[in-house]
Amino acid sequence: MDGRAAPNIAKYHATAWEFVEKHKGEISWSLVAINPPLVFCPVIHPVADISSLNTSETDFIATVLTPYAGGKTDDALASQGFCWIDVRNLADAHRLALENADAGGQRIIVSAEAYFWQDWLDAANSLSPPPDRPLPKGRPGAGKSAVHQIQYDARKAQRILGLKYRTKEETLRDVLEDLKVKGW
Repeated sequence: MDGRAAPNIAKYHATAWEFVEKHKGEISWSLVAINPPLVFCPVIHPVADISSLNTSETDFIATVLTPYAGGKTDDALASQGFCWIDVRNLADAHRLALENADAGGQRIIVSAEAYFWQDWLDAANSLSPPPDRPLPKGRPGAGKSAVHQIQYDARKAQRILGLKYRTKEETLRDVLEDLKVKGW
């Protein structure tokens, strides 16, 4: 493929690495690429309502609270998903990369784990104390037998950065509390 036909984001990434290589004798810093999958979290910036959130957070909240309204069937809940990270872990990864010289020149995948949407419903329904709102159940445990199509190897983030990931339960508890505070 001709590089001119590449997506703009790919050109941006290639340009950053090309710049560092071309100017390595002139710059006193190194480039680190932190590569996350979907990012979920409690929202700390001001937003008017749920529709003002980014796509991954909107899909996350809609699925955990009302998957059927979002068009997800029980089969979809048990077979659709991706990989995720809590935004606070993503922030930690950036900080740790700045503090750790071994991160210089590295491309680092940060991903807590792969998931199916049913896994999130199962985790939400297992919280103790339970959430103060009814949550959909889907088919409990159905995601456990499905095969993940994508699984990122994030061992480099643990090895170089010492990154520790939040659990689904921690992220869910904080997201649900945030929704409650916001009145959503």
